Amino acid sequence: MDTIKTPMHLDTKILDTFVEGCMFIGPDWTYLYMNDAAAKHGLQKKENLIGKTMFEMYPGVERTEIFAAYERCMKDRVSKIVEAPFTFQNGVTNWYELHIEPVEEGIFVVSLDITERKKTEAALRSSFENLEEVQKIAHIGNWEANLVTGDLYWSEVIFDIFGLDQKTFKPSVSAFRDAVHPNDRTLVFESEKTSEQTGIHDVIHRIIRPNGEIRFVHELAKRFNDNTGKLTMLRGTVQDITEQKKAEEALKEKERESSEAQRLGQIGSWDWDIATDTIVWTTECYLLMGFEPGTKPPQYEQHLKIYTPESAARLDAAVKKEIETGEAYELDLETSDPKNPHRWITARSETKRDASGKIIGLRGTAQDITERKKTEAVLQESEKKYRELIQKIKAAVVVHGPNTEIKICNPTAQELLGSTEDQLLGKLVNELPQQLFNEDGTAIPIEEHPVNKVFTTRQPLKNFVTRLHRPTKENDIWVLANADPIFDEKGNVEQVIVTFVDITEHKKTEEKLKELDRIKDDFLSVTAHELKSPITPIKAQAQLLLRGEYGELNEEQKEAIEMIRRNSDILNILSGEVLDISKIRSGKFNLFLENTDLHKILIDAVNDMRAFAEQKNITLLFLSISEIPEMKIDRARIRQMMIDLLNNAVKFTPENGAISVEALKKENEILISVKDSGIGISKDDMTKLFDPFFQVDSDVNRKYRGTGLGLPIARGIAEAHGGKISVESEGENKGSTFIISLPIT
Repeated sequence: MDTIKTPMHLDTKILDTFVEGCMFIGPDWTYLYMNDAAAKHGLQKKENLIGKTMFEMYPGVERTEIFAAYERCMKDRVSKIVEAPFTFQNGVTNWYELHIEPVEEGIFVVSLDITERKKTEAALRSSFENLEEVQKIAHIGNWEANLVTGDLYWSEVIFDIFGLDQKTFKPSVSAFRDAVHPNDRTLVFESEKTSEQTGIHDVIHRIIRPNGEIRFVHELAKRFNDNTGKLTMLRGTVQDITEQKKAEEALKEKERESSEAQRLGQIGSWDWDIATDTIVWTTECYLLMGFEPGTKPPQYEQHLKIYTPESAARLDAAVKKEIETGEAYELDLETSDPKNPHRWITARSETKRDASGKIIGLRGTAQDITERKKTEAVLQESEKKYRELIQKIKAAVVVHGPNTEIKICNPTAQELLGSTEDQLLGKLVNELPQQLFNEDGTAIPIEEHPVNKVFTTRQPLKNFVTRLHRPTKENDIWVLANADPIFDEKGNVEQVIVTFVDITEHKKTEEKLKELDRIKDDFLSVTAHELKSPITPIKAQAQLLLRGEYGELNEEQKEAIEMIRRNSDILNILSGEVLDISKIRSGKFNLFLENTDLHKILIDAVNDMRAFAEQKNITLLFLSISEIPEMKIDRARIRQMMIDLLNNAVKFTPENGAISVEALKKENEILISVKDSGIGISKDDMTKLFDPFFQVDSDVNRKYRGTGLGLPIARGIAEAHGGKISVESEGENKGSTFIISLPIT
């Protein structure tokens, strides 16, 4: 150490004795000298540090607050005093107070380890912050008045309580007094006078904030005197208890409401002490028991006499059991008051226990349920009549309760199900031996059973047709069933009522009709084929005759043969339509599908019908609102459908009317509409319009003969393509619109 020239010629031996850290640092940041205290502050031995640079010993030191202070002093040659932390490579962070002086060879640094002081300050700050936070949460502010110096301190919460801005308002005693509600100032003044004797000022009062808001506060203060007894200091707290006051008022209101509710609900409460055999009643309880409010309630044995012998016996047994086991009771009891006979009370109880758990009494409520009992009696009578009515109904009726349990089944139901009442009552749906089948012959799974379905969906099931298999009977029967949910007051399904009738004979008749329908379809198909066979040669011969192939004809002969030709055309169309409808009804209507330009088919159909429309001076338009793609359709059948719709439109539209055909692409389908300004369609006719052979009764229809098969065939063509056809009309003489939708394929 003695070989190093000490800056400013200081004696390093003196510095070695300092408890403060002392060190000299050169301009190149080399440690020139340091004592043991400084080395300890740096968590090193001084022999390891002297002659080394700060950067070598403490990598990253150039990024610290301490180095920044060193650098400013080294550069500006101005003394510095700083407090700064330093984090060592082992993760330890210490705080240092540094006095930095510029000297000839660099800087001279005196360091003090203030880590513990900083920790204490942090702890005190945290404690103070926690106290402030607790005060804020509890709405408690503290204040202090030094009567010697005149200083007055308010905490932040005090300002908040009084609704004052801490930045602009200066605390004062007068400001505090002015905030007290005028009606409470006498109360506060009297408390202050009392505190002169007791040393404690404790009062609850109201204050008025600058914005007019009224708050409740609890003010608590203590007086401090000097050795001579002179008052020198006042310290206290102010707590905002407005919410507490509101809660107290709310509780009082609840108590008032509870008392009113007891009165309205005719509910009284009682409390019985076993040791003294004393009973306490509320006002409503007095009235229920037939006693004058305020009189002494009877003791236990006398109390039992309020009820009929049967009710008294049940109450006595329940009370003794509760005293023994702690099991509370709830009983419906009938009183024996001759002035008020048949009065019913529901008594409820709970046990009272001491600190050791011993039962010392009972308490509970008593409620007048006389009206409820009367209602129950009426309901029981109604239930009796309801059951009698169900037993007399000729239709089968089964009432299912919760979990599908059978509650009621009338004789008709027993007969159709093939089981006795004893075999059915109490059974769940999944426990019944009967089995239900769909019309296609497949068994109905238990979860799809009508009763289960209604419980699940909460919706009624109407006109459900099923085949009923009964193990005890040789033959199955067909039934038509309806199932309806019955809801309780909470909106839950309480019951499901199932009614059903035997429609076996109806089903047999239906099957016979289906067979007749099939025979009719076969007959129509054969007839159509047979008609087509002679039509072609008849038409051909008529045309030969008209051309004079068999000699000249006079005018009368030509008219007769022309009539034969026209009627052969009509007969040919009729046989074709009959054949088409027969195929559609039998499911043998086949299509020849190919990629086709639908747009062109529509244009051609409109053009083909234009001459017919012009005969009646009808405007016929085609509008393609969007591009129509090629589609896989039966070209001939789509054209047939459009021609038929357009033909009808022209026939049923008066002269000078208008017809429009529109086509547009909508998502994955093409919509085609044929709209006319014709005679329209009535509501009654709308439902039958697509039935085979149906024709609207009108003068126009009688003028233009038809088969009534065009629209059913049009629907069959649309449905065969996976589409559908519908009609809209506002009524007679308001036109109609036929809409065809075809899926894009």
